[in-house]
Amino acid sequence: MPQTKPDYMLVERGRYYYQRKVPLDLQPTVGRKKWRAPLGKDFEKAYDKLRTMKRGHDELIERLSDTEERQIFRTVERRRREIEEADRLVETDAAYEKWCRDNCLKTEEEEYFDELERLGLVEEPPWETAER
Repeated sequence: MPQTKPDYMLVERGRYYYQRKVPLDLQPTVGRKKWRAPLGKDFEKAYDKLRTMKRGHDELIERLSDTEERQIFRTVERRRREIEEADRLVETDAAYEKWCRDNCLKTEEEEYFDELERLGLVEEPPWETAER
């Protein structure tokens, strides 16, 4: 008897994947058109993961049917993206400062305050004169 493939399971080159379309009215909120995730090569483990993911997405769809919950979800996701972006910028700035130090160069901020000092507009950078 042939085995039937469960809903939302995709088989590609001997590997199993979870794939499910996001309902049209939730796509702007979720920020994607479909969910897709690898499940592995073993059917039993893949099926267990599929059931877990399906249950989670079913709960999310049910929760987002309420407009207040939908707005809360949007706010949480926006804040998460903002934090990720801020963390990425901090890492980029730190890498730039390290590169400047390694190459015996001044950062743009140091150059700016050096120029102010040269013009006699400020004697020390504000972070050194601020009270702690």
